[in-house]
Amino acid sequence: MWAVTLVVILICIGIVFFILRLLSKNEKEQERYQRDIEFQAFYDHLTELPNRRLFNDQVQHAIKQTERNEVLMAVLFIDCDRFKPINDTLGHVVGDSLLISIANRIKENVRSSDTVCRVSGNEFAIALENVEHISTVDRIAQNILDSVESPHYIDGHKVFTTVSIGITVYPIDEQNVHGLLTSADIAMYHAKQSGGNQFVYFNTGMNINSKQRLTLEHDLHEALCSNELEIYYQPLNAIDSKRKIVSVEALLRWHHPKQGIVSPADFIGIAEDTGLIVSIGEWVLVSTCEQAKEWEREGLGKISVSVNLSPRQFVHSNLFLAVKDALDLSGINPNQLDLEITE
Repeated sequence: MWAVTLVVILICIGIVFFILRLLSKNEKEQERYQRDIEFQAFYDHLTELPNRRLFNDQVQHAIKQTERNEVLMAVLFIDCDRFKPINDTLGHVVGDSLLISIANRIKENVRSSDTVCRVSGNEFAIALENVEHISTVDRIAQNILDSVESPHYIDGHKVFTTVSIGITVYPIDEQNVHGLLTSADIAMYHAKQSGGNQFVYFNTGMNINSKQRLTLEHDLHEALCSNELEIYYQPLNAIDSKRKIVSVEALLRWHHPKQGIVSPADFIGIAEDTGLIVSIGEWVLVSTCEQAKEWEREGLGKISVSVNLSPRQFVHSNLFLAVKDALDLSGINPNQLDLEITE
């Protein structure tokens, strides 16, 4: 009888141990699941850096620390120069590896108390806490520039790239997280416009220029639909007694309804940054070719027309079709169309 009782006891003990192991396993799985959820909510899966949500929380905390310690805090907004051509040419796998490499080099050049995050795409941000002297910010920013500029060895490729950095300082420039990030982003844009591979501090004049640019960007979307763009033609005459026009260069002008004539220098860059240059360029091609055909009908002969293309148009996959359509629609001889790449 005692033997049966012992067996029953052992079975019960085994069942208890099994249940305890099962509960322990479920608890560990639950903890792992919770960690995965938190990671997805607050970290970037590619670089494993904090995401913008966590960064905002960290900056908010840093602002309070800065106020208590009576020091400065700097926010750096970083954008990779010419990342898209690298990503398009070498592929997304190399592009992703390059972003990881850049993220690692940024982390290597900040202090343990600083926060680095991936904002989105090829953009990063840094919060430098407890800054006593601006020279500390200068040193960190320059070290990041130098580090990223060194070649990246990825999957057999020797990749070169640089970054542009915009810097804003609390409490000198802005008083809240959104304002700090926005101002640093504006300063970064100015660094990029100045050639990239440099850092620029925000100033209030930049904010005014950015608002003007945003207004022009909005108006430029309307310009093409509202027939506000016009093409002027600069003639090239033959060197003889007849001074016959042999070719013309197409020059784009924008008749803004409020600002009057807007210089190409003020809107071509915006068109390139927003991608509108492709639509505008196609319109210029068609209009110029049709004008050449109209001159031919009027008996002025086969006048050649020269059209400027931006580098963005030149690398666009539809350029060949755009040129072909313009030639087909107008019916001019392909030899009459000259394409020039602007610097």
